[in-house]
Amino acid sequence: MPVADNKATSAAITCFVGGTMIVTARGEMPVETLQPGELMMDMHEMPCRQPLLRIGRSRIDLAQLPDPTAVAPVLIRAGALMKGSPIRDLRVSPGEGILLDGRLVPARLLVNGTTIVQEVDLERVAYYYVWMEAHALLIADGTLAESSFNDDWQRDYNDAANVTSLSPAPRGSGAEPPQRCVPLLTEGPELQLIQQRLALLARGSNPMH
Repeated sequence: MPVADNKATSAAITCFVGGTMIVTARGEMPVETLQPGELMMDMHEMPCRQPLLRIGRSRIDLAQLPDPTAVAPVLIRAGALMKGSPIRDLRVSPGEGILLDGRLVPARLLVNGTTIVQEVDLERVAYYYVWMEAHALLIADGTLAESSFNDDWQRDYNDAANVTSLSPAPRGSGAEPPQRCVPLLTEGPELQLIQQRLALLARGSNPMH
C-alpha cells in the first residue's frame, strides 16, 4: 500500500527523513518501507513490540520557502549525542523529540553548528510520520526518538486520504488530548546542561554523564 503525501509545514511536526533506519521486530528497516501493522520496537519503560498504526509522508520544497528554518531537517552526526549514538548520521524534523537525560528534546534545540546542524540549504525533503497506537520511543539509527505525536496528526492530517491507516482516525471533541510517553524539555537549566555537554563532546571532550 503506497504512502500518501501531505504538505505539512509546521515546525512542531515530529517525523523522520527518508532513509532513517528504524528498529522493528524484524530488524532495522528504512522508514519509507514501513507499512501499517509492522511490529515496532517500543523502548518506553521496557522493550516491547507495538504495531505501527499509521504512516504518512510530507514532501516539502524548501527552496521555495522564505524561511526554511521552520521545517528544514536537523542532521545529528554519528556519535554526536554520546559514543555510538547515533550509530550513523540521523536526520529528523526540527520538532522531533530525542531522548536525553530522561526527557524528549526537540532536535532544533540541539543544533550546535558542528556535529548537529540544520540543513537549510537543501532544496527539498521527504518526511515520514510514524504513528503508533500509543506514543512510543523508537530506535532510529541507534538513537531513541519519539514516534510521531498524535496531536500532529490531528492538526496536519484532517483528510483521511492523506494517511495510510489500519483503523479509523481518532475523532470527536470528547476525546482526551494525547500525552507524550516522556515529557518534553524545551527550556531551563536541564536543557542548558544537555546543550553544554553536547558542545563539549563536539570539541572532542569526554564530559561526565
